[in-house]
Amino acid sequence: MAKFDLKGLLNDRSVPDRQQDQKIVYRNPKDLIPSEENFYNTEKLERLKQSIKLLGILQPLLIEERDGKDYLLAGHRRRKCCLELIKEGLERFKRIPCVYKPKIELSAETETDEIVRKIVIIQSNTYREKSDWEKMTESLQMEELVKELREKTDLEGKTREIVSDLIGVSSTQIGRYHSISSNLSGELMDAFKQNKLNVSTAAELAGLNDK
Repeated sequence: MAKFDLKGLLNDRSVPDRQQDQKIVYRNPKDLIPSEENFYNTEKLERLKQSIKLLGILQPLLIEERDGKDYLLAGHRRRKCCLELIKEGLERFKRIPCVYKPKIELSAETETDEIVRKIVIIQSNTYREKSDWEKMTESLQMEELVKELREKTDLEGKTREIVSDLIGVSSTQIGRYHSISSNLSGELMDAFKQNKLNVSTAAELAGLNDK
């Protein structure tokens, strides 16, 4: 079985760097289909909405064409802000800048393609501002996706090293995330998700006994 070079497939350059090389197209945010795999917070957007209202979209949304439709990979918050601004009567936000994700030559196995597509969605959102809970979730999901891909291909590199290369999180930090995910109580996890606990406090609490 040939080696599967995931890092080479996705390209070493960052998403912003790749977007600079691509042609900008303009799409109606209503026509962009949000990704079902998106777990990033799309609430509390007032500050971002006011920024977009004043300055416009400074970074194009990342989209992918499938079966004649445009699917959103990165930019769910920006899209939601534009939809709200359209409702407020600002017609200029019916055309917003987007770039298409570069075509990736995948295998003939649809199941493998879907795993890589989910990895691309997470990697595409690596560069946005995120809460500690979102960072934990994307790291653990990326680790599981890499493991799934390893079961189906002869993947080069160790799992956590690949995750670190793709989204810039250390193996030690992934270990902390596992501790939080497995040991933090439901009530405290809700507080962590709502950004009422930072990652250091959550990790310390996760190390205590239940009582």
